[in-house]
Amino acid sequence: ILTRLHKLNFNGLLMATGLHVAAAFYYLLRGKNLIGSMIHGRKSAHELQGLNEPPPFAPWWRAWVLGVLAIAVVWGLRLF
Repeated sequence: ILTRLHKLNFNGLLMATGLHVAAAFYYLLRGKNLIGSMIHGRKSAHELQGLNEPPPFAPWWRAWVLGVLAIAVVWGLRLF
């Protein structure tokens, strides 16, 4: 049972790493160089413009969809 849990955690870590790298390249294609910011920990001055505005809120239905998805994942892992 511990071997199965270890493999599951390892595969989850691989998926999270792949998602992280894919998101960095996605933002690079959109013109935001997050890779440099991740390496040295700083943003350039032109990237910091407009940060005084409050962030927009996501629609409420998105929270419900993500909540149901999280419950389904936990339920599925419980049965696995």
